[in-house]
Amino acid sequence: MVKNFSSKNLYRTNQTNFNKIPGEKIAYWATTTIYSAYQHGTLQKVATPRLGMATADNTRFLRYWYEIDSRDICFSAQSRKDAVATKKKWFSYEKGGEYRKWYGNNQYVVNWKNDGYQIRHFAGEEGKIRSHNYNLDYIFNPGITWNALSSGSFSSRIVLEGHLFDNAGSMMFLKNPQDIWYLQGLLSTPVVAQLLTLLNPTMNYQPGTLSELAVIKDANKYGIISDKSHACYQLSKEDWAYQESVSDFSPLFLLAHIAEHTVLVICHIHRRISKIRVTDKHPFKKLATWWHKIQNVPKKCQTFGLGGH
Repeated sequence: MVKNFSSKNLYRTNQTNFNKIPGEKIAYWATTTIYSAYQHGTLQKVATPRLGMATADNTRFLRYWYEIDSRDICFSAQSRKDAVATKKKWFSYEKGGEYRKWYGNNQYVVNWKNDGYQIRHFAGEEGKIRSHNYNLDYIFNPGITWNALSSGSFSSRIVLEGHLFDNAGSMMFLKNPQDIWYLQGLLSTPVVAQLLTLLNPTMNYQPGTLSELAVIKDANKYGIISDKSHACYQLSKEDWAYQESVSDFSPLFLLAHIAEHTVLVICHIHRRISKIRVTDKHPFKKLATWWHKIQNVPKKCQTFGLGGH
């Protein structure tokens, strides 16, 4: 029984407000702003969240991209028909990963040769197909992926065409493709983090939960939010490319400081470029161009044995 009605731990609300939140969640701490936001509609009106694929044997069907000959990987298939036409075996695969917003965590590839024949016919001893959720009408389309399980905050990322997706990295697909930047901007705000505590207090973010998020399409702010979201995406993409283990690694940011003529910079570049493999993305001719830049450093740096070898 409450003895002190002035206590900060006492909440008062009209129980009819619970009807305004999908599932009639008893979120007594929700504010009037949150209740009013739901009058504008939910995410399911602008996007279709889909649970990702379960291969039933990730050890068999998944690899990191760098474990595979790059000539047998397709990173840019735009449809199932296009994927089959490439005659390649491995395709980009979204599988959640660490906390990261806007772009990244695309390290995996999946065996989807011949329209995923092996996965789609992967059966147990009793003959029952073990894999499921192929999302054949959605794969390879652009969308937004998110981490299904998280020990911290919710995070989502833009995915352009060419990807399949796992149940640990489900995706949502926009009904109007132009909304992708606006919606990603919303999903990256503390507002969504707050809403998720009302809808699902656990750390397991399923498509059903995401579909119940309140979404307000503000015509007056739509353009600026979309532009800023796109700018954040570009910055995140550049940041991701700084890691040597990613498929779109670019060492050009290292060369940007070549004019400083410092021994430390030259040593850093020398060490990194020497470890890059010759692949389709980093052909010998391209590597030779980078190496030429190293050899043309000032004489004073060459005295340390760093620029002429």
